[in-house]
Amino acid sequence: MPAQGIFKYETRVVDRAGNTSPILARTFGYDNVEPTKGSINAPLSIASGGNASFTMVAEDDVEVRASTLALTYAKFGNAVGGEVASVGATDTLVYPQTLIDARFNDVINSPVQQSLTTPFGAPFVTTVEFTTGANAVNAATPALGKANSVNALVWDWFGRSNTANLAASPILGTSVPNGTTFSAWLALAAQASVQFTSFSVLPSRDAGFNAGVGLKAQVVANTNSINAPFTRVDFYRRSTVDVNQLQYLGSVTTAIPADGGATRYWTYLLPDNSYAALPSNFGTRQANVTAADEVIAIGVRSTGEGLITQATVINAPAVALTIAGLPVGTPTPATFVNLSGPVGVTYDVASSGTFTFTGAGNVTITAANVTINGTTYIPAVAVQNIAVAAAAAPTAATVTYAPAP
Repeated sequence: MPAQGIFKYETRVVDRAGNTSPILARTFGYDNVEPTKGSINAPLSIASGGNASFTMVAEDDVEVRASTLALTYAKFGNAVGGEVASVGATDTLVYPQTLIDARFNDVINSPVQQSLTTPFGAPFVTTVEFTTGANAVNAATPALGKANSVNALVWDWFGRSNTANLAASPILGTSVPNGTTFSAWLALAAQASVQFTSFSVLPSRDAGFNAGVGLKAQVVANTNSINAPFTRVDFYRRSTVDVNQLQYLGSVTTAIPADGGATRYWTYLLPDNSYAALPSNFGTRQANVTAADEVIAIGVRSTGEGLITQATVINAPAVALTIAGLPVGTPTPATFVNLSGPVGVTYDVASSGTFTFTGAGNVTITAANVTINGTTYIPAVAVQNIAVAAAAAPTAATVTYAPAP
């Protein structure tokens, strides 16, 4: 080829009698150089509960076709319950590819400037904390949970991308408000009688808790909890190519309630076939989650503060634990039920929830006496042993308490 670019040609056929066919016009492109000379800038400030827009500039010798937004945070907790540990000190949330225009569109200038936003809009997740077990949160100050940089992939006509010339832009900590909502997760609401006790991604995609088939994130609370705690829940799947990358799957804004007697469940359902587009492949939808996929969810308050679940491996061996017979109140000790499973995975908990394990095997559930509101409660069975295996639904187990005689 004489040069790179977009080319048009026309052809027609003439027979011996001089008859001429209609003209056939075609367009093709030739481009073997990646996009170059990019930059991306963060806004000077991000309002609590507002949205954030990032300005990206890039160029290509033929045509810039699409871009992909990525936000990098400090590492989201540790590997617990069988999920893959990220490498290094960061995790990156990667969003669907944003198409700039159609192919062969010569009105696209180079360099091109584009505003990138997260697909869910406001509220932008300004700060995050992560669950550490069934219900606790990261002890670090909320300021440490802010996105520390923003970056983008840029795609040309042939689908090539380049990050080498797209330096990540820092998001200044002073431009993002600090969060305070989740500093006391067990007393998320103002009333002491209202307790949200766990937030997790369920390992099963089966229908349940009044919700249909699909990916589910669930909040467990007591029956005094009238309203769901989150404005929105965002789902992400960890990449099998880059374990530091979590690809956006979709968001849910409505919780499905289910009453379990002394326990209330709020389930956020992301149905199959409703996932967002991939970060690449020009609009191709993300595939449904399958067994062994690792998923997290971020519960977002109206102010933009987010709470991240531990990662859940879909269809991994799991226990759906119910703790029954206890009143609302502050327990002593703070955790009083232990689950010890295969490969040394353990949980110390104080509430019902679903807990995943690395592999099939035996789980020992040990329940201790607990004091609440001055009354001591004892378990009906102090030690239980149950078998768990990879399955569509977790294995059910119940620990029932009653006042000491």
